Amino acid sequence: MRCADLTCLLGVLYSFLEAYPIVFEMTYGFNAGLTGCAFLGLAVGAIIGYIIFAVFCHFRLEKLFDKKGGEIDPEDRLEAGFLAPILLAIGILMFGWTSTASIHWIVPIIGGGIFSVGTFLAFQVSRVFCSDLSHPLTLLPETGSTRVLEYVANRETCATNQH
Repeated sequence: MRCADLTCLLGVLYSFLEAYPIVFEMTYGFNAGLTGCAFLGLAVGAIIGYIIFAVFCHFRLEKLFDKKGGEIDPEDRLEAGFLAPILLAIGILMFGWTSTASIHWIVPIIGGGIFSVGTFLAFQVSRVFCSDLSHPLTLLPETGSTRVLEYVANRETCATNQH
């Protein structure tokens, strides 16, 4: 995942965050305080994503590090991201299909948590992979320029959608 893929994912994430107040205030009748509490599902998902990534690094990459004599190929780190697209799709579909008044409000929050796990894994894996490919002197400018391009592309997309 390079800049274009992360930019697309960041745009989906921003849209997802914009949908939360719409769904929980209009569909479920939450007030602003309860709508803010609905975002805790995303936080729990990010924590679960962190745990998955840390466990993967500890158990899988440590063994590869020892097995390969202290070297890990950048592609070895991508294995943690294999679940990301599946979790992203499941989370978005679960959130979208269950955001009706006839379905309990916790189900879209669980879908948001699943989406958050996938988002965390996708961003973390891409950042670690890019850092392995880059020379230490060019890593910081490359990461900064990627972030700027992501935000500019999403800002332009949001600006054109408002007209």
